[in-house]
Amino acid sequence: MQGIQIQLMTASGQEAITSALKGACATNRTISGMMDPKSIQRIVAEYSKESMRNEMMQELTGDALDNAMGDLDDADAEDELVNQVLAEIGISQLADAAAAPSGAVAAPAETTGPTATTAMDTNNMSDLQNRLNNL
Repeated sequence: MQGIQIQLMTASGQEAITSALKGACATNRTISGMMDPKSIQRIVAEYSKESMRNEMMQELTGDALDNAMGDLDDADAEDELVNQVLAEIGISQLADAAAAPSGAVAAPAETTGPTATTAMDTNNMSDLQNRLNNL
């Protein structure tokens, strides 16, 4: 009895699969009838042509920009340009580096009161004024 039940279940499963495949085949036939292979081939060829055209335009644009901008990968030219700009604004890159402390720097002693603050403000103001004059 149990063997017959298994055979019936197998048969009903196979019938369901067959029915589903019939529906899929009918849908596939309908879609195939709606599609025009020649128009699809024409669309793919047009897309390929436009894609190649875009690649060429991108390459030409990149070459034109490279020619207009010059060789920006030249490290010496970049350093020279940076030094020129720094010189124009009055900053020396290495001049202050020699005066920088190289060891441990002790924290300045804290002084409180109006005289310490006023002296620091005066030094800062004169320093700022000198920098503005150099510009």
